[in-house]
Amino acid sequence: MKGLLAAAAAVLTLAGTGGALAGSAAAPPTKTSGVLTVGLDPPAVNFQVGTLRGTKVLNPKGYEVDLAKAIAAKLGISKITWVHVPFTGLFRPGPKPFDLAFEESTITTTRKQAVDFSTPYFKANQGVLVSKGTTPPKSLAELRKLQRRRRRASPSCASSRRAARPSPPASTTSRRSCTRTKRRSSTRRRPPRSPRLRWDAARPS
Repeated sequence: MKGLLAAAAAVLTLAGTGGALAGSAAAPPTKTSGVLTVGLDPPAVNFQVGTLRGTKVLNPKGYEVDLAKAIAAKLGISKITWVHVPFTGLFRPGPKPFDLAFEESTITTTRKQAVDFSTPYFKANQGVLVSKGTTPPKSLAELRKLQRRRRRASPSCASSRRAARPSPPASTTSRRSCTRTKRRSSTRRRPPRSPRLRWDAARPS
């Protein structure tokens, strides 16, 4: 089965970043002059960890924290403010409380309408985690027989739901005859639902 692809990328609201990163002498227009406000949503082990205090992230560490420091240095900014940005609010339309934010997320067209994405700096395939003692499914047909659980509000959830949905039978009838067939079948009793495999993603994507 093909895996889903999630990308770790920086979510940007910083105007003029591209020119500054290319070596422009002018400092980019950050939310606070001379300060780079970076959004985090820890913990993501090895990527970003820290202590949450209200809307602040104290003593952040990890790969994405080091990457943010490198970006700030490249922009000529010496001060960084770390703010907590929950994943659920990261892609909401409207003003953001950060100049850029780091998150392990799937880049989608819908999300691009609310934020700008950097070039992904990490890509990882997603898979299915099965409970101990369960025979791993080797096809979508076998997956559909198992009980499933997904994280809501994530592209992984929507993609896995579409992949596990039974394919509709091919039809060569006209639209009119299909409509009649649908009306007749609507009175039939639905078969009981099959068991579903449950799994939880460590983090939404």
